[in-house]
Parts: sequence; C-alpha cells; structure tokens
Amino acid sequence: MQIRPLAADEVESFVEELWVPFTRASAEAEPFHPLADDLRGPGIEHRRDRLADGATADVVAVVDGDLVGFASAERESMPPIFDRGPDCHVSELYVAPDYRRDGIGAALLDACRERGAAWNCATLSISVSVENEAAQRLYEREGFTPNRTRLVQTIDGESPS
Repeated sequence: MQIRPLAADEVESFVEELWVPFTRASAEAEPFHPLADDLRGPGIEHRRDRLADGATADVVAVVDGDLVGFASAERESMPPIFDRGPDCHVSELYVAPDYRRDGIGAALLDACRERGAAWNCATLSISVSVENEAAQRLYEREGFTPNRTRLVQTIDGESPS
C-alpha cells in the first residue's frame, strides 16, 4: 500500500472510482443533502480547484496500482478568541469496500495528521455520521474523542422527505 497526494493527471479516475461511490454512500445517511444529477463534472472541477489551494490536501491510498481509498483535509484557522493554532479537519475519508479493515483508513488519517503538522495545526478533527459505527470505532482507535454533536433541521423546521 502506498499513501500519497492525489496527482493532477488522476483527478478524473479518482472522481469516478472513489469520490462518486463515497458521495453516493454518504448521501444515504444525509437526508438534508440530496445529490445533484451530475456528480462527475462538478466533482472533477472541485478536485482540480482543491489541488490549487494550499489550505487543502487530498491523499490517496494505492494498492497494486489501483486507487482504493482517500482522505481530504483542510487547514481551518481558529477565531482570534482561541489561544491555539489552526485545526486540520478531515472532511472526507473513504476506503473501497474490498479494502476495508486492512489499515488503510488509519494510514490515511496518519497522512492527514502529517499534513496538519506541516500546516502547524494544533488539532486534527473529523466528523462522522451517527449511523456509521464502523468509522466511529476506527476514529476512537486512532485516538479521537467526541466533543460536539451537530444537530440539523431544514429552515422551515420540517423533516426532509
């Protein structure tokens, strides 16, 4: 297994092989965020924009030449009322089903932690769906501790249909 930054020449295959399946799987637990009809085009544009942004990082896991997982991180500055450095927030983490429980998720988190250190971040954070118990177990094994709960509703107070 190799963990490395996403390369510009593999953005299209990355979106098709990893990001679209991740997005579809994530959407199942996100009734507040229905997916657009076209994921590929906007996904490719989004990833290319991220490659040009020095405050974001996308790392991929490669096994036998195949992309099998990824993590996306952002450097988030803290408001000046806090006496600490920025946070490295892992906004996305995905491992293809056939490669789960092989240490790839932990290796991707390590790569994000390294990126956070390079950004002089004080903390590493990640959000997880309340329904994704396997991911929660991974994050707890990796030393994350829950400190907030995010609650969501539509502006009109109705449940999504």
